[in-house]
Amino acid sequence: MKVFALDEETSQAGALVYWRLEGEVDPKELALHWKLAGLDPDLLPSTPAPSTALARTMRERAEHRKLVRPLEERGSHALVREVVSGADLSYDVALRVKLDVAGRPVVEPAGHPLEATIRAAYDHHLEVCSSDDIGGWLVGIVAKVDGVAMRDRGGIYYVPPGKLAEWDSMTSALRKVSNHRIFKIPAMTSKSAVEAILDAIAQEAEADAAKMEAELLSDELGGRALASRVAKTEALEAKVSRYESLLGEKLDVLRDRLEGLRANLTVAILKAQSPETMT
Repeated sequence: MKVFALDEETSQAGALVYWRLEGEVDPKELALHWKLAGLDPDLLPSTPAPSTALARTMRERAEHRKLVRPLEERGSHALVREVVSGADLSYDVALRVKLDVAGRPVVEPAGHPLEATIRAAYDHHLEVCSSDDIGGWLVGIVAKVDGVAMRDRGGIYYVPPGKLAEWDSMTSALRKVSNHRIFKIPAMTSKSAVEAILDAIAQEAEADAAKMEAELLSDELGGRALASRVAKTEALEAKVSRYESLLGEKLDVLRDRLEGLRANLTVAILKAQSPETMT
């Protein structure tokens, strides 16, 4: 089995990366350092949706004997007081909050002592990315730099050598505006390490292929959706090829499956475009 072209530099073997996140990030500050590093602005994290900002605002109001509960109307919340009376518990609604059509919080009853606090907290959460936001974004960034999860549930990722400089630039910009810590360990170059990375890329491609095969069998995808799945399959094939070249191993079974999936998707597109189907 071929192993990486070796020397003592991390950049020659790639790296295992993971992170520990703490606190919030101001996307505007991150965008400034991102631009200075010459990075693609389309890869920046987006700010939370209004419904997410309101949910976070309300969760902060929860405390002992004060509960936050969702209401029937989507995106609406109630702050509920729990009252203890001997061996019994009772509940009453302290306030209700929802968003109006302009995305502004409406507190009922109006003039409640917490109204100003809720509005200020909501405005804050609209403008910052939480650790959860950044965690999900980093997983997406790993994919953008051709990385792959080393475990089914993520947590540790492999970034190939040709993409480490880009990864370092991105994470450097993030560290400058946050307390988040991003760790990088040189990838081992043993036979078992190569096998682990091969298994990771195979599992990722298998999972994506299985999902697209299920979508194809459902017969619910239109022509445009089918075309997007063809493009995704081609991108998977290209990624598998890059890993084969990097690791010096072939994934013939997986490649055959992806080629078959692409062919089936193409047939489905032609069928969807046929005059008989359109009538």
